[in-house]
Amino acid sequence: VRPARRAELAAAVPGVIAELLVGEGQRVRAGDPIARLDDAAARAAVAVADAAADRRGPLALAEARLAALEAARGPASTDASGPPPAPIREARARVLAAREELAVAAAAAALERRRLDQHLVRAPFDGRIVRIHRELGEAIAPGQTLAVLVDASRLEVELTLPLASWPRIETGGWHTLEAGSPVGGPVAARMRTAEAYAGSTG
Repeated sequence: VRPARRAELAAAVPGVIAELLVGEGQRVRAGDPIARLDDAAARAAVAVADAAADRRGPLALAEARLAALEAARGPASTDASGPPPAPIREARARVLAAREELAVAAAAAALERRRLDQHLVRAPFDGRIVRIHRELGEAIAPGQTLAVLVDASRLEVELTLPLASWPRIETGGWHTLEAGSPVGGPVAARMRTAEAYAGSTG
């Protein structure tokens, strides 16, 4: 008998375990944080990236400069009088460059926030923490198991049946199993797969 779903939870980045947010036997929901790695450097990087993404001053100045030049040129001299003067072309280029710089900064900030989130180990599905393998303050590498999560709401049972029962086995069909302690009664189960094999006779 085994849970239908089982996951060994691991960190995506190397680090030191700063918080263990659950205990063995605790139920969790999908997305709940299980542990947090030391993220001081990642938080500092997010702060710097967010500050850069919020620097709208250069764009505001460039747009104000362009608006002033176009207002001074007047509405009568638009496309009919040929290309705009060099100062206006330069001002438009500065506006475009400032917008591109802000877009790049916003993308960089989003990337740093994703990197920060990688310092949290989260539950991929609802279940129960059955084992915690690491301790607070321990260094951990990516892929190393930190905790084990199981979903015991559905169980899988592997049975060995006599050959005489083979004709009555229907893949996908429902059967009744007599479960022992702690269930102590009949349990409805669906046959997922069935395979015949020759076992030892002696």
